[in-house]
Amino acid sequence: MSNRRTKYWIDLAVQGSIVRRILCHWLVFFALCMLLLPIWRVVSGAEVIGPFSTLLMQAWVETGPAFVLMLLLLPLFVWDTVKLSNRFAGPMYRFRSALRHAAAGEHVAPVNFREGDFWKEVAKDLNIVLERLNAVESTRGGRPAADCKDTGSASCTTAAAGETSKKTPAQVG
Repeated sequence: MSNRRTKYWIDLAVQGSIVRRILCHWLVFFALCMLLLPIWRVVSGAEVIGPFSTLLMQAWVETGPAFVLMLLLLPLFVWDTVKLSNRFAGPMYRFRSALRHAAAGEHVAPVNFREGDFWKEVAKDLNIVLERLNAVESTRGGRPAADCKDTGSASCTTAAAGETSKKTPAQVG
C-alpha cells in the first residue's frame, strides 16, 4: 500500500480559506506594485510626461512581462499551498475520525500520520489515550463506561476496582 495522499482537498473549509487568503495577498501585492511604480518614477526624479493614467500605462508596459510570469506561477503557488496545508489538514482529519469512532464505542487502531505531516506528537498522545480506553473497555467486557453507569454489572465493578479506590457502578465514569 502506498503512503502517498490521493486526495488533496481534505478539509475544504480550512484549505479553501488558505487558498483564498493567498489569492487575496497576491492581488493586493500586484495592485500596490502597479500603483507604486508610477509614484516611484515621480519620487525618484525620472522624467514624467503626461497625466497619472499615462504613468500607469507606462508602468504596465514596463512590468507587463513580470505580471504575466506571476500570473503563470500563481497556480503553482496555490497548488503548493494546498499540498502544504495537507500536512496539517490530513492529520486533523484522521484525528477527528479516530475520536468519532472512539466516541461511538468502536475499537480504534493506533493512529499514524504520514512522513512529513505536522503534529505527530498529537498522534502519540492520542494513541496513549486510545490504548488506555481500549484497556478499560476490555475489562468491562467491551462496553463503554456510559453503559456501566446504568447497570450494576460485575464487569463494571471489576474495572472500577482497578482504579485508585473502589467505586460503586454509579460512580464509575
